[in-house]
Amino acid sequence: MTGSLQSHGWRRCATVKSPVVLCSSKTAAEMTDIQRELGLDGLPLIAENGAVIQPDVRWEDTSRSLSGMAHQDIAQCLARIRASRQYKFTTFDDVDVQTIGEWTGLTRLRATLACKHEASRDLNLARQRRTDGAI
Repeated sequence: MTGSLQSHGWRRCATVKSPVVLCSSKTAAEMTDIQRELGLDGLPLIAENGAVIQPDVRWEDTSRSLSGMAHQDIAQCLARIRASRQYKFTTFDDVDVQTIGEWTGLTRLRATLACKHEASRDLNLARQRRTDGAI
């Protein structure tokens, strides 16, 4: 998303009243902040790689849509996998905002917003080395 916004071609769409719909792996909280920064407040957005769809705030009788599993359900599933398969991995839920900022280069505010997953989960996977030689 960031590279697309750097070209500023999206501004032409806004000037001719064509809606600019941001789409990214970022959380809806991050995207709402980016919309505010760009003057695109309230327009539709697609977050978390399509798992969260937020309609235009001016549309009546619509609400945010989550496809697939909710963040907490994913967390529970990953906890079972972690325990049963003995995988070692780290998620944003396992670390503090400062660590997320160090990993990603995000500001403290953006790192905080990056934690607000609704229907996905960031995962850093490194499989535990087994002592019996099996892979």
